[in-house]
Amino acid sequence: MRADTAGKISLIFQKIISKIITLFTAGMVITVSCNVVARYLLKTSMVWAEELSMLFFVWVVFLGAYYALVTKSHLALTFVVKRLPRRLRVIDKYVVLLLVLFFLIVLCVGGFEFVFGVIELGQRTALLKISAAWSYACIPASSVLMLFEVVRTLFHKEAIVELKEIGLDEKEVR
Repeated sequence: MRADTAGKISLIFQKIISKIITLFTAGMVITVSCNVVARYLLKTSMVWAEELSMLFFVWVVFLGAYYALVTKSHLALTFVVKRLPRRLRVIDKYVVLLLVLFFLIVLCVGGFEFVFGVIELGQRTALLKISAAWSYACIPASSVLMLFEVVRTLFHKEAIVELKEIGLDEKEVR
């Protein structure tokens, strides 16, 4: 029952994050495009556009890492597991998951500490004058999402990468 609930929650997160990534990517493209048009056609510049597009970009990158993990298409993980000898590829279910889990815990804790430090110092962005914490909040946010997915994957005894991609099928792993 719990496993089914975690799977449903994961699917909901996946759909929401997919829409946010699409929205932020569109925001980034529109912002940069408007600035290019303003600069070359109107001979003026929207000075805040670079800062806003960078904010969109960092969120897209970190949420994209979560989305790649949840869809089992994270290039770095596939690269590592694919380089293992065929017999050792099965360990990705455990060793790689545990290594990823450890990394995400460190990233999550460090990310929260960093964001809270920025909030305490009251740092603001240069042009938009918003809290700089918005730029850095993508680190703990995405790592919490990835932690949830890795723990769910671990309890479901699933592979962290697409098995066909690394030259295995389900029967070989069991």
